[in-house]
Amino acid sequence: MAKKHEKYLGVPFKHLGRDMSGLDCYGLPLMYYKDILGVDLKDWWYEQDWSKKGKNYFLERYEGENFERVDSPQKHDIVLFKMDIKSEIPNHAGIVITPPHVVLSAERSGVTYIDLRNNVFKRRVYGFYRLCQN
Repeated sequence: MAKKHEKYLGVPFKHLGRDMSGLDCYGLPLMYYKDILGVDLKDWWYEQDWSKKGKNYFLERYEGENFERVDSPQKHDIVLFKMDIKSEIPNHAGIVITPPHVVLSAERSGVTYIDLRNNVFKRRVYGFYRLCQN
């Protein structure tokens, strides 16, 4: 039997994508949290290359959604990445599927798994964030 999150694999990348015709790295958590966890996260608009303009949207949004930073990831946690090595601003997000290494991520090639043991991703991890259930 397929796991619920597997239906996202292969969905193409689309800036501001919010459905199965295309997702970006914030659209994927929006859909995943609604579909898998029954949690509605707030959507938001953002321009491309926002982190290069000094905007820190991910931290602003996830803190506003009652996420807290954690040291040890669990299934469904958000992982934020600094994909621009010249910046300290996290500008990419994924979802921990199999802790602590396997992450579901909306990449330019489409939604796929990434492995945090891969040095390219490992060195870009900014932190892990867990939704606080009140």
